[in-house]
Amino acid sequence: MKIVIARDHEDLSRTAADIVLGEMLHDRRVNMALTAGASPAGTYEIVTERLRRNPGAFSDVHFYNFDEVPLAGREHGLTLSALQEHLYGPGGVPEANIHPLTVANHASVARELHGNGGLDLMLIGLGADGHFCGNMPG
Repeated sequence: MKIVIARDHEDLSRTAADIVLGEMLHDRRVNMALTAGASPAGTYEIVTERLRRNPGAFSDVHFYNFDEVPLAGREHGLTLSALQEHLYGPGGVPEANIHPLTVANHASVARELHGNGGLDLMLIGLGADGHFCGNMPG
């Protein structure tokens, strides 16, 4: 593991975007798990712009949810909805490359991911109260 300390949120966003985009550029299937929230918002702005400028260039990149907070009466949970709004939709990610996680499909998603080589990259945020992803204190 390599620890990188950023000067500020802007520096963090650029550094994380470079890491995410670097992984996305492999000439093979790439499996990523990303989260929503304030921490990666700047990263997603940078990544989205690159996706827009290069439509189809990242067609081998697949996105898996690793945490999800269900929302009553809504088709998608909090994480997937936010990623759709801030990354997948604006970046033109094909629906076939987005693999949602639900209570009903968690076992099949795990098998599918394992069968496709496992995760290449996971991006999570850490909140000021110590939470990460959907793991909220209390």
